Amino acid sequence: MFTEIAKWGNSLGLPLPWSICAESGLAEGSVVDLSMENGKLVVRAASDDALYLEDLLNGITEENIHEGFGTGNAKGGEAW
Repeated sequence: MFTEIAKWGNSLGLPLPWSICAESGLAEGSVVDLSMENGKLVVRAASDDALYLEDLLNGITEENIHEGFGTGNAKGGEAW
């Protein structure tokens, strides 16, 4: 099956045929994991235990946030 990559805003999009979505359980808004394996693009439905930055950040509380730490004095041309 062939499909054409399209420009979507500042990104590229890959339209997925309905038959592929139905068979793989994907729907609008589904989160997928993209990877390269042996030079091939692989698209997998994200597992239920996938970590999302927003969820992790929402878990930060006054009780579990760590304090900052120093990294020492500048050693070169760093600008702070």
